[in-house]
Amino acid sequence: MVSKLTEMSLDIKVAQEEQERRSGAPTPAHQDTAGSAGDGAAGFRGSSGCGIFSPPPSERTPLRPAHILEAFRRVQNSRQPIRNFRAGLARSQVSLI
Repeated sequence: MVSKLTEMSLDIKVAQEEQERRSGAPTPAHQDTAGSAGDGAAGFRGSSGCGIFSPPPSERTPLRPAHILEAFRRVQNSRQPIRNFRAGLARSQVSLI
């Protein structure tokens, strides 16, 4: 259940980010502030920036509670499997004995 919610939350997050990019909504600028000081001391590790204590890539943002709630809502609103065989609501004939 947790893995399914996580996968759906990631899909929802990606879809919302793409929608924000298409609509032109301003996104927060994630820039590395360590190298912007210009003192040269922060550049000793190299420009790769990968290590145990390095921050995650700036393109990736964490999941918000809204993403998880939306995924849970979609799981709860999924159709029951028995209805899928009839393609929705179907009236059947009732036989009384």
